[in-house]
Order: sequence, then C-alpha cells, then structure tokens
Amino acid sequence: MNYLAHMFLSLDREDLMIGNLSGDFVKVADMRYMKPEIEQGVLLHRKIDKFTDSHEVVGQSIKRLTAIHGKYSAVIVDILYDHLLTHNWATYKNEPLEEFKKRNYEILTRRHKDLPERLQKKIVKMIDRDFIEGYRSFDGMRYIMHYMDKRTSFPSKFEESIDQYEDEFEDFNSDFNQFFPELIAFVKADVEKDYPSK
Repeated sequence: MNYLAHMFLSLDREDLMIGNLSGDFVKVADMRYMKPEIEQGVLLHRKIDKFTDSHEVVGQSIKRLTAIHGKYSAVIVDILYDHLLTHNWATYKNEPLEEFKKRNYEILTRRHKDLPERLQKKIVKMIDRDFIEGYRSFDGMRYIMHYMDKRTSFPSKFEESIDQYEDEFEDFNSDFNQFFPELIAFVKADVEKDYPSK
C-alpha cells in the first residue's frame, strides 16, 4: 500500500500514523529510541505490506499489468490502490477526504521532527504539492506515474499504466473492494491487541 492507505490505516492515532509512514525509512536499530506507539506504527507498516503482498486479490491486480510492466507491476498497484481509496472513500470513512487531508497535513507539519530524517525532507515536498489531491483524478495519477518514470533506472512505463488502468478500471475497483475490507479488519485486530481503544 502507498502513503494515503498507510495514513488511513493508522486509525486516527497520531503516533501510530507517524510510525506507519516511517516504515520504509527506519532500521530496526533506530526503533529502540521511539515511543512505543510510534514503534508499533513502524511494525504495523511492515505487517500491512506483508499482508498486501501475499493477498490473492492483490496478486490478481498485479497480473493484469505484468505483461507490460513486469517487476514494476506491484509498485504500480500500490499507487493505484491509493487512487481507488479516494474513489471509494465514503464507503470506508465517515470523515470527508478534504478534512482528513487537512488534519493529517497539520499533524505531519507539527510532528515533523518525529519523522526519520529522509522522510522529513520528502514529506515537506509532498505536502507542498498536495500529494493526496493527486490521487483523486486520472490526471493526477498520470503526473505521479510520470514522476515515478523519472526515478527508475530502466524503462518502466509507469505513466503508460494509466491507460490500461482507465480501460480496466471496474476490474481494478472490484479487486480493491474485495481486498480492502479484509485489510482494515486485519489492522484493527492487530492494533487493538496491543493498544486497545481507551
């Protein structure tokens, strides 16, 4: 899953969200200095990725892209699923996306120093360009994929994936709505086990 999904799956808990977004940017050795719920967020990020990578329905989405995009297909699906989360937002969240976005941008700005150094620099640029807004439209997704193309060493055709995605949108959307409720249930059970709601 990508940035928006990891924010969503932090269940409106600040420390958990800080850790969840930090998952790809910290080493195990760094975690000893973290608050327990931030550390839990880092571990949750990795559990989410493992659950996603091994899920049959996600594999189905990846296979749709493999013939053209090869090893990059899984990365593309992670990003496409953030678009699908915005598309289905009202199904999974009572809070409007615009309010969720503003609230979480405020947290990330206020808690900037709690993020790993590599993510600190990245998140400022992401908020400046309103990265969540980019997930809300096909044009925004094309821009994101164009940026991804520039970051790869080998021909990746990230941007071209949006043509197939638009053509097969209902199939990808069906995959997402089969998979995402299971992921939410998995996350809630994992979080509540160690840090029950007060």
